[in-house]
Amino acid sequence: MKILFITCFYNRPQISKLYLLGLERLKKVHDLDVLVYCSDEKSLRLCENEGITHYYYENLPLGKKHNELYNEAIKKNYDYIIHSGDDNVMSDNLFSLYINEFKKGSEYIKSKGLYFYKGGRVLEFHPENTFGAFRAFKVSMLRDLVSCIITFTETINVGGRTYEQGKKYKMPKYQAEYYVKKNKANNLIETELELYDNNINFGLDFSSESTILEARVKETIISTIKPEIIDFKSEQNIWKFERYYTMCKDAKKEEIYRIIGEEEKEYLNSL
Repeated sequence: MKILFITCFYNRPQISKLYLLGLERLKKVHDLDVLVYCSDEKSLRLCENEGITHYYYENLPLGKKHNELYNEAIKKNYDYIIHSGDDNVMSDNLFSLYINEFKKGSEYIKSKGLYFYKGGRVLEFHPENTFGAFRAFKVSMLRDLVSCIITFTETINVGGRTYEQGKKYKMPKYQAEYYVKKNKANNLIETELELYDNNINFGLDFSSESTILEARVKETIISTIKPEIIDFKSEQNIWKFERYYTMCKDAKKEEIYRIIGEEEKEYLNSL
């Protein structure tokens, strides 16, 4: 089974380094590769020094950058893609639980709960809904969501919408193939995966979740007794550490050490 971790780096190389150290640790559980889209010189140098497959891409808009990241990833020969921010680290135990779901053929996997960390302070977060860190996708499922253009051969009404004969319409591949199979459309042309609204810089999780929900993708949620993910906050985060004070409870730093390895611990303490 081939697994690819994907993320974006922008202007916080010390945090991005923690992400890469975490993946080096996870390689002892199961082999994996990494793909990074960088948007600044420091991040490019980090990837070059670490021998990480990477590309330069403009940082904004974030929706467009993330769509391009996914489109590059699904071109490659992998079974599963795992996406997170470059400020996230997961435990060996959680990675093993994800792999168990991959072996079952699960389409979309998420987990609940995480720790926020900044400057020695730890916050424990248990959201009512699943959190966006480390979302895993079956690649074949993502390819079915690629946008396609088709031309309708007759006028039809579906769910209150009219598709007119002779006109071109854009829709996910799984929908387009349905109409072609029913001989109601032809001239199918694949374009690209648009998991996110191309124009947004905020609300990326909500945007992609809406796309997945509309496609009725089956979601698998992994729950653990304690969080198995760390979100390392810095001054470059869209959502600041202080935002979570009222949503979380304080936790001991030992909880962080439970998740990370010795090399990560040594590096974290050097910052």
